[in-house]
Amino acid sequence: MNNNHLIATLAVLLLVLAVFLSGCSGSQSSSGTGSQAGVSGAATTAASSSPLYKAGDILKNPKSSSTSGVLIVSYDAGTDTYARAIIFPNSDGSWGYRTDSSTETMDRSTLEKIYTNYIKNIPVSQVPIGTPVPTATPVPVTTVPIYTPLPTTVPTATTTTSGAAPTIQSISPYYGYAGTSVSITSLAGYNFISGATVQLKNSAGQNISATGVSVVSSSTITCTFAIPSNATVGAWDVYVTNPNGYVGKYSNGFIVHQSTSATATTTTSSGGPTITSISQSFMISPSHTSYTITGTNFVVGATVSLTSGSQTIPQFAIVSASSTQIVVFFDIPQNYSGSWNVVVTNPDGTTATLSNAIAIHS
Repeated sequence: MNNNHLIATLAVLLLVLAVFLSGCSGSQSSSGTGSQAGVSGAATTAASSSPLYKAGDILKNPKSSSTSGVLIVSYDAGTDTYARAIIFPNSDGSWGYRTDSSTETMDRSTLEKIYTNYIKNIPVSQVPIGTPVPTATPVPVTTVPIYTPLPTTVPTATTTTSGAAPTIQSISPYYGYAGTSVSITSLAGYNFISGATVQLKNSAGQNISATGVSVVSSSTITCTFAIPSNATVGAWDVYVTNPNGYVGKYSNGFIVHQSTSATATTTTSSGGPTITSISQSFMISPSHTSYTITGTNFVVGATVSLTSGSQTIPQFAIVSASSTQIVVFFDIPQNYSGSWNVVVTNPDGTTATLSNAIAIHS
């Protein structure tokens, strides 16, 4: 009898325990379902359509070894393009100066993908145009002891050393057109002596002597070049010769362009592409810069290269292309210089060549 009572008691306890555990399990399941229902999707931030840069911003391409940078001159919301210019650092590392007033446009998205290093912002109007002239080194003055009799005439110290060769650092403007005269406003360097002469010479043996040479100081010369109409198009060396016979040379320092009255030579295959212009005719070695080529009959998949004799510089990348315009990047290697042709090649093998279209300076 007692055994039956004990068994009944255990059965009741097991039943109560089962009911209790069932209730806990239902509570946990309900709680878990509520937690899942409360989860929301991750928010996605829409890409900004406003420009990242403003006028006066100085930028650099992190993939380029060039010391120059890009100056944002303006932004046009209507065309979604930036107007930009090349800016160079000063000799003390500060920014900067432009060698001329030319600018070129580039669509916003392309520029913001390539020039990702922000340097600083300076007002565009405060960026000087023209290569800064180096400051002449002062000549030490000897102090005369008070007990030494002074001569009747005190000689004047000079800042020019007659035995030193002249050195040319820059020329502005650095180009001219065949059949025109160019006034050189700043031939900069040091050790220039009054009476110096200035010449342009090229590899073909031609030379152009400057007229109206004025040695403004030991670091600046002004003059005029009368460029003959038959002058060879391309890069010319600049020479300064002092009266003592010492000579300074600036290799590929001046560019002669084809006369503005003549049509640039364009060679095309039958039914192939044509080139009418390129956005700028000047490159720095080394550099990584984009250029816009305009013409007709460009086909998707066309390639662009620069050629000079047996040398070829292939494109780095084409960032946009249409049947009439190609935007292309070139990586110009160190120590490349001279006059180069621009060549566009369509996938079917037809080509177009714009002769002597680019001048590269080291």
